[in-house]
Amino acid sequence: MKITKTKLKQIVLEELKNTMSEMAMDEMAFSMADVDAAAGDVDKYGGQRRAQDADEMYSKLISEFRQLINKMGGVFVIDPKERIGRNELAMGFYDPYSRDLAVIHNVLAKEAEKLQSYTGRPKIENNSNVMVTTKDDGGLKKVQFQALQIIEKLEEIAEYAEAQNNAPGVGSDEPFLSVDNAIYIGDMAQKLRRDWLTGRFGQ
Repeated sequence: MKITKTKLKQIVLEELKNTMSEMAMDEMAFSMADVDAAAGDVDKYGGQRRAQDADEMYSKLISEFRQLINKMGGVFVIDPKERIGRNELAMGFYDPYSRDLAVIHNVLAKEAEKLQSYTGRPKIENNSNVMVTTKDDGGLKKVQFQALQIIEKLEEIAEYAEAQNNAPGVGSDEPFLSVDNAIYIGDMAQKLRRDWLTGRFGQ
């Protein structure tokens, strides 16, 4: 079969067009390696943002936890050296001290120093002026409510830590609080509910 010049020209142009299209596609197409690299960049930024948000939330929660301790008496709640004595008990003061709370507070306060956004405030104060006595109306219920607020804040910290699911903290490969830590804090909160909250606080 004889091919005319016109037909030959058409075939050549068609082939040239296809070749040019393939070259353009080769230049524009991306590989799975490109996708993986882009995903890595996105995940890295997302992880950094999540770590920063968690850092700020932990700082907020621990500061609120310490503030609630101050509202109940501060050092009298968690410092065994400042625990009220027999004379104060005889005068009708409720004893807010809890060994279990002192332990978990000291652990959290020490760990909080690793947080970038933690300022160390509020300081635990000597708040004898907020101490409740049996002479106060509804004194026992007031002390129990103060204790309950502290316990609920501990539970909030535990729930938040567990939800983070061991995500690493800022500038670290390790979480600020692990899931195991969260479970321990939650267990301590339940122990405080069972032993501290239901007691009579020395009276």
